[in-house]
Amino acid sequence: MLNKITLIEPKAPGAHVYSTVNMPRLGLPQLGSVLRSKGYQVKIFFEKSGEIELPALLDSDLVGISIITSTSTEGYRIARFLREKGMPVIIGGPHATFMPEEALNYADYVIRGEGESAILPLLEAIGKGAAPLGIPGVSYILDGEPVHNPPPPCAEDLNSLPSPDLSLFVNMGKLSTVPVLTSRGCPFNCTFCSVN
Repeated sequence: MLNKITLIEPKAPGAHVYSTVNMPRLGLPQLGSVLRSKGYQVKIFFEKSGEIELPALLDSDLVGISIITSTSTEGYRIARFLREKGMPVIIGGPHATFMPEEALNYADYVIRGEGESAILPLLEAIGKGAAPLGIPGVSYILDGEPVHNPPPPCAEDLNSLPSPDLSLFVNMGKLSTVPVLTSRGCPFNCTFCSVN
């Protein structure tokens, strides 16, 4: 049975526009709250706040990694190490949403889009040793071929979700800036935009 879940936000190599700000994204604390509300033991590492001792992650039952394009290389490095040790790995986040087949080279499963509706059924399937057939937003390899389940639904009522739990960070120093999320997505379907 899966119980100990570790979530990681890797750091980007080198300097970039947000290099001077120690501020995590809210996706993992949001997922951590969902998992914790169902009894999972959750810890989150924000690699920008401190190096992660990769062997220590092997104490987990499963590791999830959230990547944006600038952090994908580091996220894939961590995932490769974990999978070589037999650890199940889920990769999600914006980069994995748009590049799921690339992410599947490094992960057992990819969650595309908003992960709150997919994470619990996916963990249940993994715990049973079953394929995540039909779980919206999940991609995986079956018989050597990538399978992309239908897109996940967007959360209809954000107030129904638990608040992101920043206390789940195990290596977070003092935040100089507190992240705030005031909306998600966009109601429009512009052909030039990556949101839809």
